Amino acid sequence: MRIATLNLRHGGGPRIPSLLAQIERIDADVLVLTEFRSSGVALIDGLHSFGYETTTSLPPDSSNGIALASRSTIDRSWSLAQDLDPDLDPHRLWAVETMGLNLVGVYLPQRKLKLPYWDAVISAAASGHLNAGVLIGDWNTGTNTLDKAPAGAGFDGANRLAALEATGYVDPWRRSHPDRREYSWFSTRGNGFRVDHAYVHPSLLDDVLNAFYDQIPLAEKATDHAALILEFSEEFRSKPHLPRTG
Repeated sequence: MRIATLNLRHGGGPRIPSLLAQIERIDADVLVLTEFRSSGVALIDGLHSFGYETTTSLPPDSSNGIALASRSTIDRSWSLAQDLDPDLDPHRLWAVETMGLNLVGVYLPQRKLKLPYWDAVISAAASGHLNAGVLIGDWNTGTNTLDKAPAGAGFDGANRLAALEATGYVDPWRRSHPDRREYSWFSTRGNGFRVDHAYVHPSLLDDVLNAFYDQIPLAEKATDHAALILEFSEEFRSKPHLPRTG
């Protein structure tokens, strides 16, 4: 089973055909698309033509939100942000129940504006109330060591990554590459940053077969982010304690 995330860059606009070509090539079972805009009807139509069911956070006007697509039935979709804190923007944490899994698509704002979202997720995870198997998307955050180019500006909230991991959630890419630098986005000055992350519930960690960045969408200028891809064994679906809606 393959789960992937890709940032569309302001909804995609005239790049939607190129984005759909990348999505078809990536061939994910569950897909999280960040910076989705409600004007992207062609994108949703394309996803449907590939056999996906879709749900979106329905961001207003030209605002950015999240679209999630699954090759299986989407049993439920909702704003996790609103569940955690009614004052949070509902379009930043969008959740689905599909394939027996609760998955959260993440698209956090820049600088200090993202911190309330991080803190709400960390608090829920620490208390055992997060109930999510996978959280994946654009967190607009990384560590100030390996997750940015040495010349790049430091992240606000860099300590939140360790705080989330202290609750038990694991970044499988960093676990497999403890000393590696690889970036998922580059600034106009050419500085790289790893801002797209996935966190997996510890009960699923043994079923992660691979976690990697697909740099082709960035290299081919379909968007300004690499895709992040997780590959799972099929056995996780039969786990009796798989995080899901009760």
